[in-house]
Amino acid sequence: MSTAGVTTQEILNAVQLVPVERWSEVLQAIESLQPQSFASASPIRTGTDLRDSELIGVWADRTDVGNSQEFARELRRQAEQRNGQGRSDVAGH
Repeated sequence: MSTAGVTTQEILNAVQLVPVERWSEVLQAIESLQPQSFASASPIRTGTDLRDSELIGVWADRTDVGNSQEFARELRRQAEQRNGQGRSDVAGH
């Protein structure tokens, strides 16, 4: 099937053939094809850049994080274990 000349109506017709219980998969697929805002964003170099980015609050709705300080500590501990069973990296961390 050629993608040249595909119409909106053809896309809508194809989506209507997908069973309702699989619509979330269709939506995820469509969203994955959309341009990512992070790819086109300027590099984050300053606190202002970070504040103005979409990164702040990206995990706000997560229910599995709990206490963010404890969660960060656990992530660091896991990273250290992956990095040679607690050995320091070249930066001394």
